[in-house]
Amino acid sequence: MLTRQHARRAFQGGMDGRAPGPRRAGTRSELDPTAKPLVSGFSTGDFPLRLFLVNGNLVYEETHNAKEPTHPVGQQHDVVPRFTIQPGEVVRFRFLNGCSDNMIPLKVEGHPMHLLAMDGVNFPAPRQLDQLVLGPGNRAEFLVKGSSTPGLYGIFQEEQHMQFLVSDVKRLAEIEVAGDPVDMALPTKLPTSPRHYPLLPEGSYPQRTIVFGMKGPPASYNKVVGIDFFMTTDEKLANDFDELEVPATWEETDRSANLGLAYVDERVDLDGLKVGAIEEWTIEDNSHLSKSGSAEGHPFHLHETSFEVIERNGTKLPAEEITIQDTVWVPHMESVKIRLRFGENAVGKSVMHCHIIPHEDSGMMMNTLIVR
Repeated sequence: MLTRQHARRAFQGGMDGRAPGPRRAGTRSELDPTAKPLVSGFSTGDFPLRLFLVNGNLVYEETHNAKEPTHPVGQQHDVVPRFTIQPGEVVRFRFLNGCSDNMIPLKVEGHPMHLLAMDGVNFPAPRQLDQLVLGPGNRAEFLVKGSSTPGLYGIFQEEQHMQFLVSDVKRLAEIEVAGDPVDMALPTKLPTSPRHYPLLPEGSYPQRTIVFGMKGPPASYNKVVGIDFFMTTDEKLANDFDELEVPATWEETDRSANLGLAYVDERVDLDGLKVGAIEEWTIEDNSHLSKSGSAEGHPFHLHETSFEVIERNGTKLPAEEITIQDTVWVPHMESVKIRLRFGENAVGKSVMHCHIIPHEDSGMMMNTLIVR
């Protein structure tokens, strides 16, 4: 139980496309005056404007860079949320990556993070780490013990190049360590949910592959972006997807059933899923399969069912490193294997998708059907 002395802290990083508030003058790069301006919405892999908010406070903003389209022009705001703790005090932070399409490598300056849970599911024990990678939709809970050295410490999104757009370092919040020292203990064990533990046993389970990819159909099929993203459970088709660049292929195909086009609510893409059944899925970016790769990583999100992340790039994770999540970041040209069991709560039709909103809106979303 948390007391007033070590109160629970919560903060949320997000992004909004609404009109900006006041900004500091003189920090925006000069853009190419001859470049065609972006209209509202997702285009050429970017937005005209991105606003990054933490607990409702605007802390950072980006504008489209016409001279270098893959590197938005960023502007850090001086005032960010500040949390005051005592030296030696242990506080619990909850962080949600609410961005529409920005992956966050999170770091607390001068303090290790003691990770308690991902996506609402506790670990058996805290895990100490210096950086935590959170894709859009990920939630993390971690403890921070105030440094013995008073001062101001930043909570940062570190610079990352794992996506189509370069994402510069962003100061999201601050921790001020001040006051009388205390010596609070960090926990060594955590309560675990009987719904998620013990971990599913090793076994011979049905295997499925889910591939994220990207291809450019004729412009008439997507007049805004000019490209389309797709998900498929057919790895061979993902490898042969170059064929679908041929206009005749698209013209002769039912658009409601074709990969790479808009999500179709009435379609069931993945059936044969039963309550109580255990399966293993490999989620991968198709850049290592095809020259028409997706050019960046993707956060895979499954509705209704949490899963165990058991392998990365074919390497099994030791039991103490397995995480239970409902959203997992799949880096560019890499793969992740998950193990899952469907519960009664999942009965019916639901969805799985890339949690980068423009990607899911452009085709990276599929329907699942779970039956008794």
